[in-house]
Amino acid sequence: MTLAATIETADLRAAIIRAGRIAPSRPVIPIYAHALIHIADGTATITANNGDASIQIDIDATGDDMAFTADARALASWLANGLLDTRARISLDAETNRVTIKSGRARQTVASYPPLDFPTVSAPDAGAVIETAQLRAALAATLPAASTEGARYYLGGVHTACVGHEIIFTATDSHKLHRVRIPAPDGATDWSAQIIPREMIPPVLASLEKGPCEMSLTDTRWTVSQGRMRIVSKVIDGTFPDADRVIPARAAAPILAVSKGMIDGLRSIEAAFTGSKSRVTRFTVADGMMQIETPPDAVIESTASIDVEHDGPANWAANFQYVSAAIEACGTESVEISPPNGDGPIRIDAYGGETPVTCVVMPMRG
Repeated sequence: MTLAATIETADLRAAIIRAGRIAPSRPVIPIYAHALIHIADGTATITANNGDASIQIDIDATGDDMAFTADARALASWLANGLLDTRARISLDAETNRVTIKSGRARQTVASYPPLDFPTVSAPDAGAVIETAQLRAALAATLPAASTEGARYYLGGVHTACVGHEIIFTATDSHKLHRVRIPAPDGATDWSAQIIPREMIPPVLASLEKGPCEMSLTDTRWTVSQGRMRIVSKVIDGTFPDADRVIPARAAAPILAVSKGMIDGLRSIEAAFTGSKSRVTRFTVADGMMQIETPPDAVIESTASIDVEHDGPANWAANFQYVSAAIEACGTESVEISPPNGDGPIRIDAYGGETPVTCVVMPMRG
């Protein structure tokens, strides 16, 4: 018996691309590379699952009820070709489990896994409404500080907690720390403080569109929903360090620097580190000027000077890449730099922005 259905090509393409961000390209379990497409009652639900996270997208469809799987990335690539027209016509041979998709002058036939073999997906939790722009900015600013090393797995994500009237996002790899605070939406007080896995943040942010979304955090899951899309991810089961003990107090008279000037200065000396594992950079402030320079033992000597609002004196050494990432995370025209107290860390705060951003960079010997 052959079943047939029709879906708008653009809708199917967009849904499969989103699913492909979750489905792994080379999974240990082959079916994880596939998306499940279930058509019933005029709706096609596209589902992808990688074992730790899942996504579901609903789109309109017409025709017979059916279910099949297809390699998500391969199907997304095929749907991008220029021979397709506005509608994709799907036929499923129920006896052989082979699916044919035709659109315009293109046709593809693929073998489907038995739909019942596809991993089940839990229903999403009800969430608090949050503006996507705020969520995107907070996660994008903190993500660069999350650890990429597996040894301390509990640092491999963004710790998210509702404290009072704020949601606090924090990430650290013990060399640097980024923290962002945004107003807590109604319902966020029920959230459980959890660590959102680093690898899940980019696909979630890429799948969200403008406007509000819903988000929730429980003891085991992070859920984000928007319109007809739902993403559910496991959280990291671990104890995040107490970041408040790491963040130094703001200096009574911090150094005020223009962000672009700082980043340009740091980029100007970047070439001096070509072929070197060292990233130690010296910062010296005196008479309204900050000098950024490579250490005395560097193979290539390089310096840059920028104007700042501070008479000094102040000096420290730090990884120039961490300092640059902190300034970019602040996202403001200017930043406040609290120089280290002795051998303590350097604090960098966004200056003049609507969203409080605080970054910490550990000092280095230089």
